Amino acid sequence: MLVTAHRNEEALAVWDEVERRFGNSDEPEISKHVASALVSKGTTLVHMNRAEDAVGVWSDVVRRFGEDGSRLYHEEIATAVLNSVVVLGSLNRPDEALEVCDEALQRFGSGDEPYNIEAVAKTLVNKGALLVALDRTEEGFAAWDEVVRRFEASDVPPLRDAAESALCGRAQHELSEGRARDAVAFLDRALLPGRAGIPDSRLQGHFVRARARLAEGNREACAEDVERALSILPELNMLPREVLVALADLAAGVGPEKMCDLIKWSPAGDLLLPLRTALERELGLEPRVAREVEEIAEDIRRELLVRPNGKAEQSTA
Repeated sequence: MLVTAHRNEEALAVWDEVERRFGNSDEPEISKHVASALVSKGTTLVHMNRAEDAVGVWSDVVRRFGEDGSRLYHEEIATAVLNSVVVLGSLNRPDEALEVCDEALQRFGSGDEPYNIEAVAKTLVNKGALLVALDRTEEGFAAWDEVVRRFEASDVPPLRDAAESALCGRAQHELSEGRARDAVAFLDRALLPGRAGIPDSRLQGHFVRARARLAEGNREACAEDVERALSILPELNMLPREVLVALADLAAGVGPEKMCDLIKWSPAGDLLLPLRTALERELGLEPRVAREVEEIAEDIRRELLVRPNGKAEQSTA
């Protein structure tokens, strides 16, 4: 509750109090609550821009609760390890992140329990991304390929989600290398109709496929992926700036008028009213909106729609 209310200092005090009072308990169930509190403490520290401290806390969780091999703490240990990999990557410490990945694969790779398999799948996805970012492309592909080989046909949602993430990562790389057709092929496998998936991952997948379709010259298919991406937006807890950037870039391809219509009739219409307003003004229209929306729309026009030459980029269609 305190974290949700952005009262992070108070939340930290609660986690610290749990550790102070119960950190030396010999009761397994109480120790499990301590481990969970420490994992949450690390997440709170990240929210406070104290990522280094968070990694230290999560390392402590693994050290204190992972040595005896008890299954009681598997969820807390797996979360601490996976969080550490992501944060170390964001801190530009890929070598350390890869080391944690390898330790995680060794720790969880020998078990056939569901939590072990899920941890392996997620670790391989992260390891692949780290290796590709380091230009160790073939090694990264090998990690992703293993995830896809093992879990693409799985009926277990987290495992299937991991396979989708691996396919999306591969597609992103193919598109960055100018191989739009290959990118589309990977995404056609990842974004199967009727599957729920992780909203953030599927959203990114649709944006990548939209750009790939645009690179192929297929604006109609591009617009279809934009439409699907817009349908996912209300499922997110927040509207990342990257979404506005992606939509603004794609508007230049499908055309500002088409993008306005897609936004207007989508479930995310209210969320994206400032972007729609900015696009309408690029078309010479004067939509009537609240002053707050006008101000945000003007910021969007200035930051996202106006290119370095000082002119708004228009579609050639």
